[in-house]
Amino acid sequence: MLIARRSKLASLMIMITTITIMLLMQTGLALAATVATPSISPGGGAFTAAQSVTVLNIPGGDTVYYTIDGSDPTTSNTRSIYSGAFTVSQSETVKVAILDPAGWSSIATATFTIGSGSSNSSLYAPTVETGNAATLTSNSAILSGSISNNGSDTISEYGFYLSTDENQWVKITAGTDNHYGSFNYNPTGLAAATKYYFKAYATNPGGTAYGNEISFTTLDQDALPTAPTISPGGGSFTTAQSVTILDIPSGDTAYYTTDGSDPSTSSTAVAYSGAFAVSQSETVQAAARGSAGWSSIASAVFTINGQTEQETPVPPASQGGQITQLKQEFADAISGNQMEQAAQILKQIEAINKAEDNMASLEEQLIAALNGSKWSSAEAVLKMIINTANPDWAYSELGQIYKQQGNKNISVFANGDELDFDVQPIIVDGRTLVPIRTIANALGLPDSDVGWSEDGTVTINAGSDKITISNNALQVYLNGNPYNIDVPAQIVDGRMMVPLRVISQLFNKNVQWYPVGQIVEIS
Repeated sequence: MLIARRSKLASLMIMITTITIMLLMQTGLALAATVATPSISPGGGAFTAAQSVTVLNIPGGDTVYYTIDGSDPTTSNTRSIYSGAFTVSQSETVKVAILDPAGWSSIATATFTIGSGSSNSSLYAPTVETGNAATLTSNSAILSGSISNNGSDTISEYGFYLSTDENQWVKITAGTDNHYGSFNYNPTGLAAATKYYFKAYATNPGGTAYGNEISFTTLDQDALPTAPTISPGGGSFTTAQSVTILDIPSGDTAYYTTDGSDPSTSSTAVAYSGAFAVSQSETVQAAARGSAGWSSIASAVFTINGQTEQETPVPPASQGGQITQLKQEFADAISGNQMEQAAQILKQIEAINKAEDNMASLEEQLIAALNGSKWSSAEAVLKMIINTANPDWAYSELGQIYKQQGNKNISVFANGDELDFDVQPIIVDGRTLVPIRTIANALGLPDSDVGWSEDGTVTINAGSDKITISNNALQVYLNGNPYNIDVPAQIVDGRMMVPLRVISQLFNKNVQWYPVGQIVEIS
């Protein structure tokens, strides 16, 4: 009887155990089995060349994450979303995991040894630093980074990782050359009023290094300033027009161009400070710059009729009004027995009369040269007029003569004097680049204030200000503060060439571009 009871109890235990196992298989064990482990192809090993790596065994609809620095793809901030085969070009450890609604899969790992460098214990990754995000708009920014040490070998790739949540990162390759120093990238198509995170990276045979993580927020499109108004708004005229820019938002600065270029990026843009003259057919464009970014562009097309290449120039207005005022001041000084002041006023009147007599003589010589088609003589007289009075009309007329003579070089005048260059100014992507040393000398800085380093950096000491310009950089620095330029400074035949806009920004000079004859005036 006892034996029979024990037999029934044993049978019951076996039945319970069987049912338990079946339930586990149908629940927990079945759930664990829903997240398949991916496979990596090839599965690692030693190779003499770069390998194309694919991830296999991916269930439909699931997301695959991978890393190439050996970190955990379920948590690492260097992970990438797998979208197709990727290249392993140096010794790296690839890790892959799948994420689906049931959770994470196990991690697949493959170690790749590329070439003989993998066995060299002296290999080490480069040193890279993340810079800042500049020139922010509602949909773009200029990201900067710097490689201060290329590590054990040649840099093969560098750029940035970009993310909105510090979790899913997008890789942006800025270059694949053996780079050293600063680098930039201008991502576009960003979302407005959105916080982004980015970090620089650089790769060599010793591995990939990452800079620190930096954040920035794109501008709110609705916060951008409104476009200014150009008055008059363009049209056809028989004489030169005085143009003003109106409706500039309080606290903002308006910039304008007269060659039809974009004032938010052009090297010929001028900060608006008051009415300016349009004396020939030109397209004026203006935009306002505020703390939130650039406004849209206002445009006005001016057609000045009756101009010909041989047209007699219009001289500047007489200073008769000023002389009349000075004569009154002279009489008041005499009546007040202020003899020393009266003598000074008299000298001013004499200087103005002498200058006008001299200018009148030069204008007669110019008209005679133009009427006789003596272009070389007319050019020489115009340069004397520019050196004497620096009038706008003289530059425009000189440009017509240059065009008549077929002169294709860019001419630069600084404070009325034409500059000589051993390396000629050039135009790159629509921007005029000039040798910075020659410009600095022309603005009164000796060679001792212009330094040159072996890594291609020019340092200028302008009084209490320090200006730093690096080769192939999209930023220049004034006392350590960055200023963005849309065409990089570059070395040509041993001379550092910079966009003209740098001159106006850093040296606080007015830069005027005369497209006919390609003349630049710095004043």
